[in-house]
Amino acid sequence: MNRLSNGLHHAWFAPASAQRLATLRIVLGLYTLWYLVPRYPLLMEINRLPADSFEPVGAAAWLPEPLPT
Repeated sequence: MNRLSNGLHHAWFAPASAQRLATLRIVLGLYTLWYLVPRYPLLMEINRLPADSFEPVGAAAWLPEPLPT
């Protein structure tokens, strides 16, 4: 188990240059935009649903009604 732990530690916490981290952040940001921008109209449509269609699930199961906007 120690060998596995050491391997994971070296893989996840390896030193990285600032340029490499900046490139990763830019790529992830662009991917996020590519994923969410086409879905924006759908997300806004869901936001306009009437409050009586609210059915809480998961962590929001304790909410009696939607949060106020």
